[in-house]
Amino acid sequence: MNYLLVSIGQTPNYINQCIQNIKKIDSESSIYIITDSSDKVRDAKKIDYKSISSAQTKKISSLNIYKNTSYEKNPLWINSLLRIFLLKDIVEKYQLEDNIHFDSDVLIYQKFDNVCENFKKDKFNITKLSSDRLIFGYSYFKNLEIIDKLCNEISNYLEKEIHKEQWIKNPKNEMQILSALDNKLFNFLPSYPEDNSEYIFDGATYGQIVGGTHSRPRRYMPLRIYKKGHHDKRLKNLPRGGWLDTSHDLTEKFVNDESQVQFIDKIPHLIKQGKKYKIVNLHIHSKELHRYI
Repeated sequence: MNYLLVSIGQTPNYINQCIQNIKKIDSESSIYIITDSSDKVRDAKKIDYKSISSAQTKKISSLNIYKNTSYEKNPLWINSLLRIFLLKDIVEKYQLEDNIHFDSDVLIYQKFDNVCENFKKDKFNITKLSSDRLIFGYSYFKNLEIIDKLCNEISNYLEKEIHKEQWIKNPKNEMQILSALDNKLFNFLPSYPEDNSEYIFDGATYGQIVGGTHSRPRRYMPLRIYKKGHHDKRLKNLPRGGWLDTSHDLTEKFVNDESQVQFIDKIPHLIKQGKKYKIVNLHIHSKELHRYI
């Protein structure tokens, strides 16, 4: 099992907590981090992104797709897109199979063997945040063929779109670009209970309920049972500092079902109408991963 992380620019401290937690949960896995930084990272094989960058990756980089747009000054947006191509590059170079990728502010709570039945081997498996955003809260792809097809689709999309006037006015980030592609490429991982599924995946919603956001982090551990605020009257932060974003697809269901996020033996669960579902991962946007390991 391979966990592939990407960190371009200064390496954030919390990525070490992300890696430590992977080793704790899925101890027999291999962890790779693609980076351009000299910062030390424990328990992961560092790969210089320049040493693996393919012609396709270099071409996408050279397009300057966010030039003269609102995204131009923040390297986060182009790096978030380029990492998809770098994932293809590392898989090709090292002939990797069974690959998991997520943002570096994610914690996992279940090993691959526990949740592999949720994955389709002929699809790119990924979490969905909303109808127009796919997000790397958690993703899995079997092999080079899958990620290569995805990269080609992204490349074709960009070649058609970036020269349009509308692109300058309203550029799309990688979450929106992914959602604009053919749905047949993807298997959307369940983020809310479906049928008799034991496990659900977090795009970002549960991590924000638990940890808040980067600008409004919670400063203490959650109560044993976390309860939502009043949906119609709440402000930006829920009681005790959580955040429930109305733009996320599952928010309305969460509110209407009066669901809760509860930690049982340090593992997050969704409690829906008296039933418990294991949350595979938490996307901790507050970056305070150490509070939830």
